[in-house]
Amino acid sequence: MPRPNTGGTSFVSSQNRFQPIASIRRWGARNVSASSSIKREKRESTPASIGGLCAIAAAFAPLLDQTLFFLISLPLLFAAFVLAIVSIARGKIGGGILLLIGLAFAFVCSIAALTDRDKILHHPEAIAHPDRR
Repeated sequence: MPRPNTGGTSFVSSQNRFQPIASIRRWGARNVSASSSIKREKRESTPASIGGLCAIAAAFAPLLDQTLFFLISLPLLFAAFVLAIVSIARGKIGGGILLLIGLAFAFVCSIAALTDRDKILHHPEAIAHPDRR
């Protein structure tokens, strides 16, 4: 009875030649030495992502204290606007436009947090118990 060929070579039809089995890549198979040397690359910070963080901080700063609107929120909103323009100038038009839209939303949230700070932070009894007035 003939034995199956386990000699270590296989025919590769795309190359029309025999090739060692060890060199054939299989789906999902990775070279162990190559995977151990791969390091995760750190994502670069883009102007749009930094501007988004500035806009989020500017929206919530007036909740801490009302004077922080002028000290923190307005400068952060201005910085986010400048970073949106820089993002558009660098060719990331989608990120810059989205940042400008988010900037408008953050400005409205910041104004709402400035004017209605007490209503946002302290739930009045009338809302918790509508029958009590």
